[in-house]
Amino acid sequence: MTFGLGKDPQNPTSISSSSPRIVTSSWSVQLDPTQYCRVGISRGAPRRQAGYRRYPALAPGSWFRDLSPDEFRRRYNDEILNRLDPKRVIADLEGMAERRTVALLCFEPPTPESPWCHRGLVALWLYETLALRVSEFGQQGCCAAHPKLHPAFRRDAPAQHDLFGSK
Repeated sequence: MTFGLGKDPQNPTSISSSSPRIVTSSWSVQLDPTQYCRVGISRGAPRRQAGYRRYPALAPGSWFRDLSPDEFRRRYNDEILNRLDPKRVIADLEGMAERRTVALLCFEPPTPESPWCHRGLVALWLYETLALRVSEFGQQGCCAAHPKLHPAFRRDAPAQHDLFGSK
């Protein structure tokens, strides 16, 4: 599987028609390492775990626990996401994945009733900038209906409930 990036040697972040396979999840979820490339986007990584990569550019700032949801979203967008080139991010993740599905990980539990977290904002950003559908592993909802978005930011839409963009 390739993400469709980096095919043009003159433009290493060009996107072809194929879409990357990316999911979000928690460090606590067991993922088959032959199928998933575990990539940490949290400020730290759990102790006594191996077999993962890190992408600190998507980690929230040190302020992440001290803000209201609205202020967190504003700062995360302004200070983190808006400073990144989404095509470059995908190209970097593709390089790490070695033909596996990328699983973007942080510490919040995966259950829908658990607190929202920044991986929902990353999923929404990838949808809004590149039209990539990023779901939470094992759950329904992606894009603006991603289950890890704060409920105030979630917009439910039937077309956004498939796991990997297939209808």
